[in-house]
Amino acid sequence: MIFYFSATGNNKYVASKIAEATGDSTISISECMKKSIYSFSLKGSESFGLVIPTYFGGFPKIVIDFLSKLKMNFSADNYVFFIGTYGAGAGNICKEAEKRLSALGKAPDATFTIKMVDNWIPYFDMTDRDYIGKAEAEAEPVLADVIEKVSSHKKELNTDKGMSGFTQRIATAYYGMACSTKKFSVSDSCIGCGICERQCPVQAIQVKDGKPEWAKKKCTLCLGCVHRCPKNAIAYTEKTKGHGQYY
Repeated sequence: MIFYFSATGNNKYVASKIAEATGDSTISISECMKKSIYSFSLKGSESFGLVIPTYFGGFPKIVIDFLSKLKMNFSADNYVFFIGTYGAGAGNICKEAEKRLSALGKAPDATFTIKMVDNWIPYFDMTDRDYIGKAEAEAEPVLADVIEKVSSHKKELNTDKGMSGFTQRIATAYYGMACSTKKFSVSDSCIGCGICERQCPVQAIQVKDGKPEWAKKKCTLCLGCVHRCPKNAIAYTEKTKGHGQYY
């Protein structure tokens, strides 16, 4: 049983490749949240995996909210693993995973990180195909290694030092402020298709009179609405304009 959060496909890809090798099932955290499904049962020695992106050195808000409601029945036989994908840096994602999974009921047996395409477009340009191609190519052997270790239930905790506690607290505070939906805007090229509304994992978008509006003051800041808009009509601050899309 592999839970994943993926706004633009990176983590769904990782979770799916692992499930393909291990025979496990994949479960979308976004879909669970939309349908209010929080209770799951592991069968026998079934594995439990969590695959998520790194946001500001830590967990995305939606994942924190989901784990606070999740009910699981762990036993000593269940292999528990965590994978945090990242672009610029993994921060303290594995340390946080150890803390949050322990609180859920069982400390992880293994924690891994995989560097992938960083599609945080306020800073990274998705029109740079050379960067994207290089990042995708370099991620594949790392993913293959992780798949082999997960398949064999290897126990291996990531020991990277990550950020200092002070730096992480600043990053977390900045994440909270950056989640303001006031930073989003829509251009006249919008066709009112509703993809952004359907995509939003926290249901922060509503299409009214043919245009998306942000019905909540904050979102989880996945930028899925920006990346998936067929007309590239949605921007998150001026910095994302001209930086393309990645899915």
